[in-house]
Amino acid sequence: MLRTHGIALRRPWVGSLGKGLWELRIRTRRQIRILYFLHAGRAFVLLHAFVKKTREVPQSELAIANRRMNEYLRRASNG
Repeated sequence: MLRTHGIALRRPWVGSLGKGLWELRIRTRRQIRILYFLHAGRAFVLLHAFVKKTREVPQSELAIANRRMNEYLRRASNG
């Protein structure tokens, strides 16, 4: 979906989580979520996937994605 529609993809498939972080929603028997961000306006960086069991995205899942995003950006800026 991201490859086909890019940044034009909207609800119900994606949702903003703030601070540049997005959630891709995959609905099967389980509610799978992939947290990602758009780097340099051209590359989607997939950070973390999990099975969603609660209404809100758990803070622990957000913390993992934020840590990985910051690490990716730090490495990207160092060359």
